[in-house]
Amino acid sequence: MNRSFALNTTCFLSVVAMVFSSFVALGEEQPVSPAEQGTFWDEVIQSSKDFKSQKCQPKGMFFRCLSGYEPSYFGYVGRDENHIDGSHLEFKVSIKYPLWGSLVNLGDEQKPDKRSQAVYFSYTGQYDFYFGSRYSAPVISRRQNPGIFYKYEYDSRESGYKSFSLGYFHESNGQEIDNKDMFDRKVTELHDKICRDDPNEQCLTDPRHQQEAWAMATDYISRGWDYLAASTKYTMFHRRDLMGRRIAVQTDFYLSARAYFNWQGLGFVSGREENIEWLSDIDKRNDKVYDYNTFQLTINRKLDTRGCEKIVNNDCNRSQQHANVLDYLADNTDWSITLISGNRLNHLSYRLDFVHHIAGQFPLKLMYFNGYGENISTYQSKSSYWMVGIDLW
Repeated sequence: MNRSFALNTTCFLSVVAMVFSSFVALGEEQPVSPAEQGTFWDEVIQSSKDFKSQKCQPKGMFFRCLSGYEPSYFGYVGRDENHIDGSHLEFKVSIKYPLWGSLVNLGDEQKPDKRSQAVYFSYTGQYDFYFGSRYSAPVISRRQNPGIFYKYEYDSRESGYKSFSLGYFHESNGQEIDNKDMFDRKVTELHDKICRDDPNEQCLTDPRHQQEAWAMATDYISRGWDYLAASTKYTMFHRRDLMGRRIAVQTDFYLSARAYFNWQGLGFVSGREENIEWLSDIDKRNDKVYDYNTFQLTINRKLDTRGCEKIVNNDCNRSQQHANVLDYLADNTDWSITLISGNRLNHLSYRLDFVHHIAGQFPLKLMYFNGYGENISTYQSKSSYWMVGIDLW
């Protein structure tokens, strides 16, 4: 049975967002005369309009307020020849849209301190395209992750805390197999497809092809859960001397934690699809999803030869030097490392990301992953892969 509940969850969460956002207050309120006061709902609507006028694109359609949420990309995933799951194209898209927001400046003209808060709807989807490496080149849904969250941002601070968010999310792979009979039929179907164009009469009895069909069938096993997620962003700026250059270094720290509910679809379905008794070959009955994905820390670092003057007591001397290769590499390259662990800091996974804008335009992305949870359907299995592609945002 398909447990994604993406559409139903989205509709219900949108209603919840509008109710919740009406009761959210931000910091200090500026005094308003009785003549200037409107109704409560007038103020809510006007604050949202002001927020979108500054946060969204100035002109365009309704979707002008769409923006990136998690890093998104499109690329080629490579594996070693012994890996059952073949190489493929991978597409990940992650967006968010503000349902409501407001802005306030707690500072003054000499020292502005702008803040914002908003309630967002988000969606993250991940899909694999198996062209040439699997029969009929299927498209596999790997992750469906809608949610709604509240976010508080410190817009104008040059260092320190940048944001805090708290939200409710549903995560699944959008698949339908939830019993052994369906799984066995899928294995047989895929095995027949593998051998359909194979002239070798021994194909159907070849253990390698049987193993391949079994591994491919696990992609269609339904997995899903709901969770509450809290996250924060902290940014540091400092100066470094590198090969005779004084450059600015920006380091972003993203820390998040999950708390899983024992239900799905806002409670309409009980339990989490984390343990499957009839999949004993790869399923570890005593392990839970929170043993593999509870805490996540991402450290993103970027060099900037043009930003040295932003640092206090920077002692910059860029104006006295000519741009060189180091300037080009620093201004067009950033990298990050992501660490993921269970609730006891167990089952550690890591991902390395490297993005370089060739000629300042084409965003080349390189990625390497090693750990658990690459595929939700086999989240307890450890794997590794590399990817080369395009960084979307």
